[in-house]
Amino acid sequence: MNFYPRLATTPSLSRHEDLALREAASGRPRTQLIANDLSLSESECALYERLVRRRLAGEPLSYLLGHKEFYGRRFWVSPSCLIPRPETEGLVEAALDWATAQAHRFATESPLRLLDLGTGSGCLAVTLSLELQARGIAVRTYATDLSECALRLARDNAAWLGAPVHLFQGSWTAALPETERAGGFDLVVSNPPYVGSEDPEFLSGELGWEPASALVGSRPSQDGMNDLRELGMQVLACLGAGGLFAVEHGNRQQQWVVGCFQNAGFLHITPMNDLAGRPRYVLGRL
Repeated sequence: MNFYPRLATTPSLSRHEDLALREAASGRPRTQLIANDLSLSESECALYERLVRRRLAGEPLSYLLGHKEFYGRRFWVSPSCLIPRPETEGLVEAALDWATAQAHRFATESPLRLLDLGTGSGCLAVTLSLELQARGIAVRTYATDLSECALRLARDNAAWLGAPVHLFQGSWTAALPETERAGGFDLVVSNPPYVGSEDPEFLSGELGWEPASALVGSRPSQDGMNDLRELGMQVLACLGAGGLFAVEHGNRQQQWVVGCFQNAGFLHITPMNDLAGRPRYVLGRL
């Protein structure tokens, strides 16, 4: 195989992006590439250059690579789902803190019933399922999504990472069989669409590459609140006694989400910030 000397780096790409695209083009680990002065074969070079052009056109790096790290695990991603973000790891932490404090309630014969609404890549459902099991908490995990393509990806991620997740296609809790809805869930999580239809970030930049249904929802609104308003009432109807609903929202929406929780009938409502100090989550309990 003929190898070409190191290609000139592209100023518009960070070193991380450059190395990641070389890894994707060559199928070789970063350490091996660096040891060989980042040299690529002719065919690898052609693929690398195609990937660079796509990245410079604004296509998200995660879509080019086909994967994204989330809570220490690699999740497969595609344009059919939202790219997992570090902010959502805070939702995982909040849910785990609550579940750990409630661990005495759950056992193998009576596991914690977990529901992820709008699962996308499955990063929340899979991560929580595995992390709860690692903490010795028995769990039975369910997840729903309107998109058949997203559910296929979530199924692949669950299988790849070894997480037993029951997946259902449809809108929010309506996707669940009546017998499961009636059973009552102990923990419900969701990172629903919350971007406003006229938000500058949605109208330009990398968000434009992600599925609109996962960003603005099936019923777009200027404030991005349509799905958040609907979820409160739906979740309350299937949440068991003492259960928790934890949701992620935009950093300018927290007071409105708290109001939605109050209107739905949640009694104990806790707003929380992300690691950057921005309002990001609301937790509601009965």
